[in-house]
Amino acid sequence: MKNTDYVIYMTTTGGRTWKWLRDKDGWKQIGPEGQVHHPTAEQVLNHLLPACANIKPVTLKVVYKPRKERKKP
Repeated sequence: MKNTDYVIYMTTTGGRTWKWLRDKDGWKQIGPEGQVHHPTAEQVLNHLLPACANIKPVTLKVVYKPRKERKKP
């Protein structure tokens, strides 16, 4: 298992979902409207850690999905 085998989903109480995944080029964040950003690892943690600490009212979900089984975003 590698970092590239996981996809992280963060969903707000309003139903908007962001997706983070890692590939050979680094981290990729895909927003609710499909916009793609390439954050640093620190920026990824800055978004996810408050959610893990229940500071933000969001749901986090981590899915094991090997790269070879993923569709291109």
